[in-house]
Amino acid sequence: MPVVLIDNKELEDTYCRKFGVKLHPAYYCLNLAHRADYLRAMFMHFAGGGYADIKEVDESWTHHFDTLTSSRSLYGIGYPEVSASGVADIYQSSKVLGNNALVRFRKKVQNKQLRKNYQKLIGCCAFIFKPNSPITTEWWAELNRRLDELHDDLQKHPSILDFKERPNMMYGGIRSMYPVPWTHLLGDILHPLSLKYSKNLSGDMQPPSFTDYE
Repeated sequence: MPVVLIDNKELEDTYCRKFGVKLHPAYYCLNLAHRADYLRAMFMHFAGGGYADIKEVDESWTHHFDTLTSSRSLYGIGYPEVSASGVADIYQSSKVLGNNALVRFRKKVQNKQLRKNYQKLIGCCAFIFKPNSPITTEWWAELNRRLDELHDDLQKHPSILDFKERPNMMYGGIRSMYPVPWTHLLGDILHPLSLKYSKNLSGDMQPPSFTDYE
């Protein structure tokens, strides 16, 4: 399989044009990890196919693609979250965002429900999705809604200190004002949707290796 490296110009001129979308105005304010979160949602929704972090994978995905293609009911295939501790902490994100007490309480309750059902959730590091399915449609819409909300703060405080910059962390003696919680643009969206659409998802993939990676 050929490996193609895509720069920002090709991303916009070729792929965004093909998909009929423009990158969100806040995209270039995101740290590189959050840009990756954004792009995997965009590609899974508009193109479908497979995504994997740069982690070791010990199985062929050919039969998974065959299963997904031949099924009318499945929207995606991934690996089940390996433990409750791997579930995105939407309650912590709500605290970082400064949500009010009622919102934080609801997120805390929701977070407990997600952790209780972690084996029904698709992990965020490797998966295959059909394009334009109900789950990717909601995923893409919610991601853009969140970026709309964060747009003004991101314009004031874009990521400039680290490619994995996190709010309130110190980098070279400077406290980050970057406003986006770590899991806010991926796990906080995909894990709740995985539970909602659990009957339309398969967890038959093997998880990637979580050792010796950046």
